[in-house]
Amino acid sequence: MKTLYTLLDPCMPSQLTVHKDYGVLANRLGYEHKFFAVNEFHDGNIDVDSDPNALFIFEGALLKVSERTTKDIKQWFPNAKIVCLGSQSKSYKYGYDHFTNNPTREFEFYDGYDVDLWLDINDELVEDYRNKGITTDYWMWTTSHHLIDEFESRPKLPKTHDIICLMAHCMEYRINLKRFLEQRYKCIWGRGAGDGNYDYDHLHQIFSGARFVLITSSPSWFPNRSVTGFRDWLGPINGTVAISDDYPDAVKKYPCPIFKYDDIGAIPILMEELWNDQERYQQILQEQVIWTKENTIAIQLYNKMKEYKII
Repeated sequence: MKTLYTLLDPCMPSQLTVHKDYGVLANRLGYEHKFFAVNEFHDGNIDVDSDPNALFIFEGALLKVSERTTKDIKQWFPNAKIVCLGSQSKSYKYGYDHFTNNPTREFEFYDGYDVDLWLDINDELVEDYRNKGITTDYWMWTTSHHLIDEFESRPKLPKTHDIICLMAHCMEYRINLKRFLEQRYKCIWGRGAGDGNYDYDHLHQIFSGARFVLITSSPSWFPNRSVTGFRDWLGPINGTVAISDDYPDAVKKYPCPIFKYDDIGAIPILMEELWNDQERYQQILQEQVIWTKENTIAIQLYNKMKEYKII
């Protein structure tokens, strides 16, 4: 039996999404799934007496945190196929390290050595890497089969608040956005899906109880816009429509009603138009549920690796 090796992030979002769907992917491929904690990788506590033709998938940020490179992976697993998921790569690309709040150089594997496939969440970087000769395509940090199974069968709750927006309001745009919306609506904020509480009952309550999930591409801890997180897609599977600003990646990929980024006054207008037309609201919701199921992380990885003949 072939082996799928992955790096485990102690961060809860990755445990509930990427890591859970690694297991789903391994089952679909008929592979055994083994993973290394970041500290194990850092210390070199690696079992090299293993499948020489293994598949190795990791988030790029974790390799940097472990202070290892793809050269280390190739040394330990010389015949492995290596797939990297860029999740925080734009911050590194533009010289900012959110782990240390200090300037940093790019990832050591940006030149593409020993990487069979690089998947990134940002189209700008996809084109950049392609121009460097790296086999690159995009992926979306959506959600996992595990979370869909957890929430889909739960009852839809009464709407007790208007907006849930999963951002840290630390930069000027976000501060202004938060102030503007709180004058008009009952809102729940937080990068951690509500103050970092990942209890399933809590997540169900805040996502199902919202009228809308607000997806924002606004800068957080580095000065460039981007779209990332899976938590936005907990909305549709809990019965709540997601809306997004007009960031090109979001417009291209997400089945969301769109408002202009530089016109936050358009947000209430869009919300009320949708809410007052429940037939349209429910239609959008069903489209988003279908899209979420068809674009889990495991499905994306399987399709991309098939396309590029990794598997």
